[in-house]
Amino acid sequence: MRKFLIAVSLCLSACGHPTEQVRTLDERPSILVNGAPAGAVLQVDGLIAGAVNGASGAPQAIRVEPGTHTIDVLNNGASIMHDRLFVSGGVITTVTVPSGGGKK
Repeated sequence: MRKFLIAVSLCLSACGHPTEQVRTLDERPSILVNGAPAGAVLQVDGLIAGAVNGASGAPQAIRVEPGTHTIDVLNNGASIMHDRLFVSGGVITTVTVPSGGGKK
């Protein structure tokens, strides 16, 4: 009887519980700003969306809601680029700050 209980215990301990993993795919569009100086931020429809460059200094895509948006790239609080664009799907839309940081 003891051997039977040990065998049953080993069989039960080998059984794993099913696991479920849920992943959510973020299909919002993104805006990527090239040519912006360090410390520049993206303003979308009057709200700060985030820094346009990552910690490494490379441009980083900023997720936004689909639709038409007015964007400004701000450097030290001043707009160095102003544009209106339409974004949709999971597409990354790239905009480039004009050389010299002038308004577009």
